[in-house]
Amino acid sequence: MNIHKLDLLVYDKSKSLYLWDASQYNVDIEPTNLLYHITAPGFSVPYELSYEKSKLLVLTPELIGFSSIPDGCWKIVQSVCPNDKLTNLHYHFKITDLHTQLISIANDILTCRTTYSSYSTDDINLDISRLEMAKYLAEYLCEVDKANIIYNQLQEKYQSYQSCSC
Repeated sequence: MNIHKLDLLVYDKSKSLYLWDASQYNVDIEPTNLLYHITAPGFSVPYELSYEKSKLLVLTPELIGFSSIPDGCWKIVQSVCPNDKLTNLHYHFKITDLHTQLISIANDILTCRTTYSSYSTDDINLDISRLEMAKYLAEYLCEVDKANIIYNQLQEKYQSYQSCSC
């Protein structure tokens, strides 16, 4: 292998993003200056973090000066020296918070045996599918704008929902 082949796996939980360097590095050339350039949803300036070869990096809110890790499309550019030539662009669309909210609404509908406005479990299931589709559009097709439109429509639809007290 003549060059490094950069690859990144990203997993999220509500409070953190987990970034694992899954790259294949040339055994004859030790990579240097390993960097992630991470742009959070709603921001245009990336946050730069160094990482260790083939290791897991846990991205916490404190690490980047946030109060939480928000839902939305995270743009992550992975690079090694020469950093302007060896890069890997990765989009990670975090949907954890909205997905959890939709599951909670479905649970309320089933538990309280009532409907809220026009919400039904069928509607919730369809909207969860739409949310997963938005994630797929961003991460696999790089259709970030389309993914954001779907996400924002769903977020607006459920933003005023109040949990039942049954």
